[in-house]
Amino acid sequence: MIGPDRKRSTFRFVLIRIFGGWHCACCAGFDALSCEFFAGISIFLLLSFHGIRQHGVAFRDSESVRMKQPKNVRIHILPPTDGLPTRSGTVVIVDVLRASTTIVSALTNGAVGVIPCLSIDDARAAAQQYDALLGGERGGVKVDGFDCGNSPTEYPPHVVKDRVLAFTTTNGTRALHQSLNAAHILIGSFVNLTAVVNFCENTSADLDIVCAGTDGAISAEDVLFAGLLASKLIQTGQFRPADDATRIAVDFSETNADNPPRLLDAVRASQGGRNLITLGFDADIQFAANIDRFSIVPIYDPNTGQITAGQLA
Repeated sequence: MIGPDRKRSTFRFVLIRIFGGWHCACCAGFDALSCEFFAGISIFLLLSFHGIRQHGVAFRDSESVRMKQPKNVRIHILPPTDGLPTRSGTVVIVDVLRASTTIVSALTNGAVGVIPCLSIDDARAAAQQYDALLGGERGGVKVDGFDCGNSPTEYPPHVVKDRVLAFTTTNGTRALHQSLNAAHILIGSFVNLTAVVNFCENTSADLDIVCAGTDGAISAEDVLFAGLLASKLIQTGQFRPADDATRIAVDFSETNADNPPRLLDAVRASQGGRNLITLGFDADIQFAANIDRFSIVPIYDPNTGQITAGQLA
């Protein structure tokens, strides 16, 4: 096999023999140095043309690589106070304890849709309009007169099948309303982690993960899930962390969510976890920390104002 250096030398020799002689014949009256100069220019131009043709595919490949740069994934450890910037991307709303987990559970068990409501009055009005179940909490406790609270175990099939749920919570539904200008809004939690990862892999836009927090404070359990989701997406090669906050959340999740017992301990130790333990809802923490318990992706439909179980692409 002839190596690339040998090929170039042979090519150069042939050009000199051909074009060097041509210039000497055509440049009568010029000195030898001028003829050599013209021959050199010809060789340079032809070699350049040869190089462009030879490496044209590489140039196109480089352009293709630039066009396939990874998408950005950005974690908001609290909902942006002024809402997300107007964009065409996808948002995942995270309220591990417990709105996200409860919405996934209710839809898995047969609820037709969930109407996320900002206030208790909004929820009551929606329930009347759609003959819907009333669900939600304030301060972690079921609202007086509501059918259900915010525990995922309160929405079994015999309660929610074929029903619409009007739902309001202290943190989760508020975070969703602060993200309404996104093109797509998903609901994510540990219980549907892989389903959300698979769904986001098939999106073509950047991704924002919005943690609901607890009463305006950062919630470790939300950041844990957000970091774990971002980590898995980054591992696919299709996403890259958009900022340092995202990198910190990824590192935090890789340290504390590397096995089920450690994850459960971390969720229990969070502020949200401690609040639920005080209220007697430790079973809800165990439910919420169960990775991949379900396989649906709840998606908010701005046309109907409802969250429904989405289909994986």
